[in-house]
Amino acid sequence: MKVFVPYKYMIKALCLSLFLLLTSCNSTKSVVNVEAMSELETVLNTRNYRVDIRAVFPFNTAATQQVINNVLTNRVGNTTSRIDVVGDGFFMAFNDSIAKAYLPYYGEQQLIGGRYGGNDMGVEFNATPEKYNISKHKRKDAYVIKFEVKDEEDRQESYKITMTVFPNYNTEILILSSHRTANNYRGILKPCETGETAL
Repeated sequence: MKVFVPYKYMIKALCLSLFLLLTSCNSTKSVVNVEAMSELETVLNTRNYRVDIRAVFPFNTAATQQVINNVLTNRVGNTTSRIDVVGDGFFMAFNDSIAKAYLPYYGEQQLIGGRYGGNDMGVEFNATPEKYNISKHKRKDAYVIKFEVKDEEDRQESYKITMTVFPNYNTEILILSSHRTANNYRGILKPCETGETAL
């Protein structure tokens, strides 16, 4: 004798199973995100970490595109909007109350400063950051750090810096200069062990 099971009961059971599966996955994901965000917050509050820069994203104008194209002739795979700098030693680091950076720069000088026409046109500083603020990102699982600092070589030039750090330690850095066009950087944050210094 065959047992007849109405389709509507099968569909309800399938929907309920699917719902339970999805909600259990979401709850696991949210627990993982909460733990990762908490760990990231702890790392950032130590102010003892280093971001190794992997790529630069210049703010492009027609003039900078022509110049960058000439500079990139020996760098395979790069474009004027994304320049790979993995292994070139560029970084931004924090050690307690000091911020230090050694970054490449691709763009236009807008105001003449002490570095105009010099050999080293990168972004460099080694100073106590001003207006330092850390907060959770409004829409993403990430923390946002904002601060201002003066250029190490040219004290007339200052930078407004916004770092967005994700739980997987991927980091985006936007640098707005008082004298030059903006650059975006991407890198990986590396926390320092106890007793180890980032600088």
